[in-house]
Parts: sequence; structure tokens; C-alpha cells
Amino acid sequence: AAPVIVRRGLSPNAAAAHVRWLALKKPEELGHLAWYAAHIEAYREAELCHLEGACYLDWAGAALFSRAQLQAASAALLEGLLANPHTSPATAEAIARARAQVLELFGVSSATHTLVFTSGATEGIRLLGESFAWTPGSVFLYAQDSHTSVVGLRQLARRAGAAYGTFALEDLRHLDRDLSSACRLGAEGCAASSGEGCLCWADDAGDRGPNLLAFPGESNFSGARADLSCVARLRAGAPRWRVLLDAAKLACSPGALDLRTCPADFVVVSFYKIFGYPTGLGALIVRHDAAPLLTPTAAPGGSEGPQNAFGPSYFAGGCVAAVSATSGFAVARPGLADWLERGTPNFQAIVALPSQMACLQDLGSAELRRRHTLAVCREAYLRMRALRHRSGELLCTIFGHHEEPRWWEAQGPTIAAVFRFADGSFMPYGLISELASARGIVLRTGCHCNAGACQKSLGLKDKDLRYFFASGKVCGDDRGLIDGRPTGVVRVSFGVFSTFADVRRWISLLEEELVDRLPEKEECESCANVAADGPKDGHSANAVIAEAATAAAVPAAAAS
Repeated sequence: AAPVIVRRGLSPNAAAAHVRWLALKKPEELGHLAWYAAHIEAYREAELCHLEGACYLDWAGAALFSRAQLQAASAALLEGLLANPHTSPATAEAIARARAQVLELFGVSSATHTLVFTSGATEGIRLLGESFAWTPGSVFLYAQDSHTSVVGLRQLARRAGAAYGTFALEDLRHLDRDLSSACRLGAEGCAASSGEGCLCWADDAGDRGPNLLAFPGESNFSGARADLSCVARLRAGAPRWRVLLDAAKLACSPGALDLRTCPADFVVVSFYKIFGYPTGLGALIVRHDAAPLLTPTAAPGGSEGPQNAFGPSYFAGGCVAAVSATSGFAVARPGLADWLERGTPNFQAIVALPSQMACLQDLGSAELRRRHTLAVCREAYLRMRALRHRSGELLCTIFGHHEEPRWWEAQGPTIAAVFRFADGSFMPYGLISELASARGIVLRTGCHCNAGACQKSLGLKDKDLRYFFASGKVCGDDRGLIDGRPTGVVRVSFGVFSTFADVRRWISLLEEELVDRLPEKEECESCANVAADGPKDGHSANAVIAEAATAAAVPAAAAS
């Protein structure tokens, strides 16, 4: 299948030659076409029969697995007896080999890092928060563009008496000097969200620590990537930060997560997002010099059992070196992975991991697979950006760093957008979801468990979210408009098995169903209240989102 801009009817060889010619002719606009790996089309046709004609555009939600991957996993599990690793040294050794291979995938080894297997990125974050050596002098900051799983850490920071707050991702590089660019939260919430200024930081905030700074390597909302070049400086600055990198989305792009160049203290990933299979397995990767912050303390002789910042720490089978059922005596195992991997690990899934890595490597190098995915996303972005109604009104506003000069470094393979009818009013995302479903297109709508990115992109304040909730809006529903204002976005995302044919189907839907579309009667009634009941600051919803999109793009350009 040739790219959307290539005329149909050409033979595969002629189409490929035409693509190369186009890429050379207009490298700034069409250079991405040279990155397209056409052999993936044949692989997908042979190995992803279970798609049954679906157009899958939710790679940010989960990757797809191929038939070859399942066959390789089955072969790995059938090589020999896999007993409980607490029983079988052979199974324990297989887990150790898989652990080493995952570390190698991310550019490091057990000489510098410990890998703790978890059920996913969320459990890795929870384990970190429950085990971290919080003190009343600690500061916890998280990027506004953070997944809810990261935002939830503030509850544990609050429980430990630590100060906590949030910051804009474009201000990340300034946090090695002071906290002036961060907004402190408290029992009353962030006053800045209602335009009244942030709560004040104490003069010595961050001086005592240990402090934790959390942010995504790549936004699961828009695909915008963080500048990881400042991580080393943040770890050595004043205040000194311990860095939690949420790499659940970043690690989906082959080769994008390299811990040799990004010295984050803690990194979390989910393997189903990277390989598609297995689900229910992730990892918390910890630098050795940060491991003491997660290691439990103990009274002499273990008389009171393992302790953490909140008091006695839970323990389970496999994670203690000794325990008595008739007293408080318990001693934690000395290895961090042994301590945090409580109970029997998901050993069958772990043993299958190396086979999944090998299957994807058979498709080509990490660079080839990464570029192919970006090429498909870039083609979709350029086509979406060009769509207009007859009136000249843009069909959609797209968020992220797609317009950066080095977009392939600043932006992941995700497009988040809001759409407008021909009269300029906003389309409810539920309409687009319904049309897509009817055409066999799988995509995601809403805020994608990233309230901060949604707020920033849509110009929503804290009071707006509270009003939406009072109006019956809850996370995960299909209420895309309230008083004419969008409550979320449409997200399409791409992966290694995506092709230009997927782009063609998506663009066809937009051109045939949405361009020049006017709202139906019920939708008009839904939008009619926006002037009276909309933003109380006097701006239209269109203006608010235009300003938010511009503000989001400018800092990224300045940072580069």
C-alpha cells in the first residue's frame, strides 16, 4: 500500500520508487516517507490475521501481538518444566536471564541497575511510593502532563507529611535551581488553578530531602516528549532530586529509552505496551545508588520487622529471609528485587519475554522500527493538519510537538486533537468514536487518564472540572461536550505494525464523514449555552483552546 499522497494503481515496486522520489524531492515535507518499511505490510498480512480487517489506532493503549510472537512464547514455555521459582532453580535461572535481557534492552545491566518485575507501570509507581524514604522535609513534584498513576503519589507524600506540588513540563530544566517555577499544592489545592497564585514554598523546601521529581518521558495524552538531557543536572542540583521517569509510553518506541544516557533513579514500564504480549507484567528499574531509598529499615535483631516511612511494612512469601509467626520477628531479604517482588512472580510471562524481544528484532533494527512508526504517524498528521471545511475553518486542532524542527525527537507516534463542525462549534468526541467504530477503526477518546494534559490543552481550570463532575461527567464516559465545551480529545496512535493503509482509512473517515458536517439538532442545543454558560472569563471555547495550543507549542520550540 502506497502512502495516502501516492496515486493508487501503482505496482508495489513502482509505488516504493515513487515514495523515494517524493522524499528526495521535498525532504522537509515528505522526508518521512523514506522511513517507511514496506516489508511490514506483508508481515502484518501473514501474522496478524486476528485483526480481521480492523484498523487499529490505539497503540498508546496497548501494542498488538503477532501470531509469530504467540508461537514463540508457546515454544519458550514448552522447552521444559516450569515449576514455581521458589521450588525450581531452573525457573529461577530463566527469570534471571530474562531480567538481564530486559536491562540490556534499555542499555544497562545488573552492574548499575536492579530490575523489579511488577504487574505493570502502575504497580511499579505504587511500590516506589510506598517504599520511598519520605520525611517531613521531602518535596514531591510531578509534571502536570502526568498519568493519574503518577499523580496518585501525592497521597503518599501527603501521608508522610512531605510538601508536594506540580510543574509544567517545559519548566523541567529550571528545577535544578529552585522551586519558583513549580506550584505548591495543599489541603486547599493549587490556588493558581483559579488564577489566584500558588501557595508559598518554605524557604528551606527541598534542602533536607530526599526529594522526588516525577514526569513522563512521553505524554500518553499527546505524544509530546520531555527533554531528558537535563536529568543528570537535576540529580546534582539544589535542591537535589531523585528522578522518577514514567516510561510506559516512551519505551513503546524502539530504542527511545536508553538508560545509559538518561540516569533516572527510577523508571517504570509495562511490557504489553511494548510487545502486546504478555499483559499483567511490567518493571520498576532502580539505579543502585538510589536503591537504599526503597530498602526497609529494621530494629536490631529484626524484633519489629521491616519498617518504611509509614511504619511497619507489609511483607509476604518469598521476600523475607526469616520470620516468626509467634512474635514480631521478621527480616527482609537483602536484595531489592527479592524484597519488592512479593509472593510468586508471574514466572510464565517473565520466561516468555525474551521470545517477544526476538520476534520484533526479526522485523529489523530498533532504528528501522522506530522510524517506520514515526513515518506512519507523520503522514497521518500532515493529512489531518490540511483538512478544512469549505468555509476555510480547520477541521481539527492538534496538540503536541509535531511542529518542532526536529519533530522526530520531540514527538512520539501519537496524535491528539479536537474537531469542529463547519459552523465552528466543537464536535463531541463520542460522535467520532461512533463513526470510527462503524468503520472498524479502533481509537481512544477522552483524557486518557491524564487530567493535567487535558486541562492544559483544552484551557480547563480546576473549577471547570468540578463543574463537569457536578454536571454528571465522570472519567471514561462518552460525554464529549458540556455547555459546548470539549471535555476530552480524540487520540490516534501508531505502532510497529501500522501501515499507510491505516492512515488512508482514518483520513477517509474524516473526509467523508466530518468535513463540512454541521451539528444535528441535539448537538446544536448542546452548544447553544456556551455563550451564556461557558468560560466565565469572557473568552469563547474556541479562543481558550487556540490559546492553550499556542502556549503548549511555544515553550517546546524555545527549549530546542
